[in-house]
Amino acid sequence: MKISKPYPLVSIIIPHWNNYPILEECLESLKNISYQNCEIIVTDNASADGSSDKIKQHFPEINLVENKTNEGFAGGCNRGATQANGKYLLFLNNDTTHAHNWIEPLVTQLEQDKSIAAVQPKILNYFQQNLFDYAGGCGGHMDILCYPFARGRIFFKQEIDTGQYNKVNNIFWASGTAIMVRKNLFEKVGRFDKTFFAHMEEIDLCWRFHMLGYGVLVEPSSKVYHKNAVTLPMYSQKKYYLNHRNSLYMLCSNYSIPLTIYFLPLRIALDIIAFFYAMSKLDWKHMTAIVMAVFWLISATTCPMLTPVGPRAGPNGGAAVAFPPSINDSTVCFPIVFPLNNYNLCVTLATNYGLFKNHSVFLAIIFYILALYHPATTEGDNYNKADIFIKSQIKKLTCNCFKFSEESYTLNSVH
Repeated sequence: MKISKPYPLVSIIIPHWNNYPILEECLESLKNISYQNCEIIVTDNASADGSSDKIKQHFPEINLVENKTNEGFAGGCNRGATQANGKYLLFLNNDTTHAHNWIEPLVTQLEQDKSIAAVQPKILNYFQQNLFDYAGGCGGHMDILCYPFARGRIFFKQEIDTGQYNKVNNIFWASGTAIMVRKNLFEKVGRFDKTFFAHMEEIDLCWRFHMLGYGVLVEPSSKVYHKNAVTLPMYSQKKYYLNHRNSLYMLCSNYSIPLTIYFLPLRIALDIIAFFYAMSKLDWKHMTAIVMAVFWLISATTCPMLTPVGPRAGPNGGAAVAFPPSINDSTVCFPIVFPLNNYNLCVTLATNYGLFKNHSVFLAIIFYILALYHPATTEGDNYNKADIFIKSQIKKLTCNCFKFSEESYTLNSVH
């Protein structure tokens, strides 16, 4: 489907805080895009490096919103949205560059399917453009304990883009690095929750879209390149803190009270395990961040005047939905959930993490049983390939462990 003229107005909203040169590169890149009808709004979060004056001087055509304080990504986007006139809002990180025709495919998806609330492009690493972005190169999914999983990254390792995610696909959440949403639905669900400040506010927003019955897509023919962790360093205490705190906050905000009571102790137990793991690594930043996140949750729950934490209303004022929608049709469940039946994920685990080496035979079999137990897959037709691949790996390592030939071993025995 081609976009019919006149092209719908797209409002590009870029929150910014300090480091003007990265914003300048982003804005120069936007000058070269092919889309014919867009406005650019920059929300400056009280930068101390003179960013506002430089924007006025070098980009006078841009609508500049100046905040008196740093309201973070969530607050900055919300302020920018109040000035937007577009049918669609495109929230964009300031440390990105863009393909020439990247906006058209996103608009096309929203124009042709009214059941879609948000769509993101394929996001690649700016410095190594054959790698996916760390923070959700092709969107992601989430487990029942509110741990997000990114398509394009396995644990801490970014995947190489070999075309494995080149199909338009349903996802649970779209990356805030570049996410286009319908303005009317963005307003309807209450915009970004400013309590998040930064990190995971887009997951929370997409969850609310799902609760209203709308979908979220990734459109991989659209490409954006992201520098990642420029504003907030990768292993900073604040980043650790926001990730732990916001995940806990999202669980409490979107589940009903009974489900929160059920899942929250499990989640905190896993955070305690993460604390002791960080202690074993002498990672004091991570340790203190986890403690701060849990104490924030306790104080916010017991003192709601400080920060109200509790279930939001679902569609039509009802309770929030029981599970993230992707749980039912795209993931292997509990205790930590991600799509193990994805062929590319299996290959990556085997080649980069030694999952199927001799000492991991038990783990490999457990993972295989989980994949059989929950055979649906985020990647559709990749399940059979994953099934065959895992069986073949278990076959090899079992033969090595027990010293008999592959010829005498049948795959049926794995079942």
